[in-house]
Amino acid sequence: MKSKILHTMIALVLIVSVSILPTASALADKMYTFNQDITCYVSAQGEETHSGMLPYQGSCAVHPWKPGNPGSGSAQFPFGSAAVLSTSVPMYPGDTYLSVFTILDTGDYKFIRTPFFIDVWQGTDNSGGPIWTWCWNTFGMRKSDVTFYY
Repeated sequence: MKSKILHTMIALVLIVSVSILPTASALADKMYTFNQDITCYVSAQGEETHSGMLPYQGSCAVHPWKPGNPGSGSAQFPFGSAAVLSTSVPMYPGDTYLSVFTILDTGDYKFIRTPFFIDVWQGTDNSGGPIWTWCWNTFGMRKSDVTFYY
């Protein structure tokens, strides 16, 4: 009987301990932004992002740390950080929607877009190709609140 009570108490202590420990997302820094520009882009086959990784659907670009040359430094948020949109956006060809993106690249080097815009990678294509055309004609420029976890 004492053994059963002891095991029950140990189980309860473990459950309570695990439930009050902070999770990884609770430990991450985060920043909320409102009404930001959401655009999309394409890249050439095999072209690496500024993080040195190949892009994929689910990756995005943000402003560089400061305006200027594309290779002039790091991004506003560390590469590998998450950008979470308040609304999902379509991914080429339009049958899939995502709202969570990994920051792998930089863009809008002249800072024309809103301060914390994101540029969603849609696929491998050339200027004037079908994905590029879809980006311009179908995706366009959208607005969303964005939470960055870094």
